[in-house]
Amino acid sequence: MRLHVEALFTHDDDGCLVGSNEPSGAPAPRFFLGRSADGITLRFRHDVHPHLRRELEAAVADHALDALALDSPTDPSRYRDILARHAPVEKMESGPAFSFPRELRVLGEAIRVTDTNAAVLRPLLEPWLPDVPLGQPMFAVVVDGHAVSVCCSVRETAEAFEAGVETVPVHRRRGYAPRAVSAWAREVRAMGRRCFGPRSLVSAVVSCRIHLQEPGMTRRRVARLAIALLALIAVASVTPTITADSAPARSGMVAAPPRHAAVRVLLYHDMEGLAGQDDWRTYLFSHPEKYPEGQKMLAADLNAVIDGLFAGGATQVDVVDAHGSGNPDPDVRRDLLDTRAKQVIRDKPFDPYVDITAPDTYDAVAAVGMHAKTGSRGFASHTITLGMDVLIDGKPITESEIVAYSWGRVNVPVIFVSGDDRLRGDLSVMPWIQFVVTKTATSASTVVLRPVDSVHAEMREKAARAVRSIASAKVMKVSTPVRAGLHAVPPASLESLKGIPGITYADQTVTFTAPDFRAAYDGVIALVGAARASYSQVLSETVRKLPNGSTVMAEYSDALFMRWMDYESGRWRPPAPTAASRKAFHGDR
Repeated sequence: MRLHVEALFTHDDDGCLVGSNEPSGAPAPRFFLGRSADGITLRFRHDVHPHLRRELEAAVADHALDALALDSPTDPSRYRDILARHAPVEKMESGPAFSFPRELRVLGEAIRVTDTNAAVLRPLLEPWLPDVPLGQPMFAVVVDGHAVSVCCSVRETAEAFEAGVETVPVHRRRGYAPRAVSAWAREVRAMGRRCFGPRSLVSAVVSCRIHLQEPGMTRRRVARLAIALLALIAVASVTPTITADSAPARSGMVAAPPRHAAVRVLLYHDMEGLAGQDDWRTYLFSHPEKYPEGQKMLAADLNAVIDGLFAGGATQVDVVDAHGSGNPDPDVRRDLLDTRAKQVIRDKPFDPYVDITAPDTYDAVAAVGMHAKTGSRGFASHTITLGMDVLIDGKPITESEIVAYSWGRVNVPVIFVSGDDRLRGDLSVMPWIQFVVTKTATSASTVVLRPVDSVHAEMREKAARAVRSIASAKVMKVSTPVRAGLHAVPPASLESLKGIPGITYADQTVTFTAPDFRAAYDGVIALVGAARASYSQVLSETVRKLPNGSTVMAEYSDALFMRWMDYESGRWRPPAPTAASRKAFHGDR
């Protein structure tokens, strides 16, 4: 039963349920109850209140389930009533889980389906074509040259696989599904894994659940496989399960594509979340007395992670600058960087978060030196730039999540992140990533440092583990259309947009709807430009404090008037844009 529930749902480090381990990425149930010959298995979602957990545990104990025969039905009404007191319950289901016997009979011929012969799924089972690369092993029963029944892996963990099955309606009741499932199960056993058949879940869904985007490569047939299951009951052991789920989600998470022989990793770096760093001037090019120290810290963190990525099986690691210190050259010095890694350089300017996202370029993404989001009270916590809080579906997100959503567009997962303890809390929505805490933030400008050698050792270990665990990583996707927005805090402000027709403004926040993530990101960046206009207030305050501040401000006022009068008189025109003199661009500056 443990293997079964771990195949059904993703878990956090405490063993709590997080999400459905299937392409839709639906929220995990609040409550899971399973009975088997080994006893009772209980699991709770990570956000279930301790009082509710204790109440459900007491109800299970009072129910005396151990005394019931496994084939006896379990009355879920007591659990439904308890859950309903905390959130409305709209639906409840229950059903068996199927595991396979030790001896698997050969029930008839079935062929292995791979990329080379996937056309056999056409035309009767063509909707399964996107699952061929993801659902291995996949087997089909072929009649007259066309697949009429198919079985493949719809969920997997390091220890077990779960099957998904479909038979074309006109070919049912002929024993084709058991043949396909038997072939699949024998292959899974040969791989050293356990195998399970699909099951019915008990679901109690609260009314606030929202629709999750169904990505292109989904195994959406998981929900309608019960018919083919009936043929398996005679050869499978049955254990009852109960689940009850609820709660909204703002994004979908899908299983990462399978690992290729080559593992290509793109490594982002920022510069505020470095090990050994406790001075904010080390990440600013405008402070030449401290910035070189930051460059050395950055290279040391990157090299530790690069070493771990290669040790874990990466065959390619590319590094891209996502910081923007003001340095016209990359923040990481080439002479300090591990020679096995290449830097991403383009012949024209690009936004590293969205402009380099492309299919079949990388298999995974990692990020070093990242920071918490605005309002998290982390070291230099912000999003995009000072005073900005980026919103997706009404929730603030970090730049690490921006990276994850951007690469989710092409089904590439984020597998590793490093930064301070506040960022770790922000990224609880990504429980599969390997995260390394570099320091503990005590304010936006002060920290308690960890020993750098210990941090780097952990980076190597977890980066290697991240590569080895790519198969269990999740791809983050945003439901479309996207509800996006920007909330401004000092020194930024969006108040100048208040009252403009067509603008949805409230309390320093502007929201809008975009057709997809890229359009949402571009809209947010445009709002950032508007919010930054208020930075000039700090400039004015700074100038006025100077001994000749009043004179400078008066000259500035006169200059504004002269610019206006010269333009109106035809004496001044904006200069024509000049072509970029640089021939190489490395990302953020």
